[in-house]
Amino acid sequence: MQAIAEGVRDHLASLGVQPLAIEGLERGQWVLIDFGDVVVHVFQVPIRTFYDLDRLWARAPRVDLPEPFQSQARSQKTGTENV
Repeated sequence: MQAIAEGVRDHLASLGVQPLAIEGLERGQWVLIDFGDVVVHVFQVPIRTFYDLDRLWARAPRVDLPEPFQSQARSQKTGTENV
């Protein structure tokens, strides 16, 4: 958990994005990285199952990202760059 969370933090730092807060990195069972508009959760499976955030957010309204964010998200999913 710690390596994944630190990898996320380091990658975004290399892009000039710094977290506002990081919680749980020392224990490594559930790490929360708060980037303001985006919050990253890294869990161990039993913790994820217990809190079941997917169920809590299932009814949340979906928001379409404006361009260029859609293209960036799409390229992250597919591993391709949009030119």
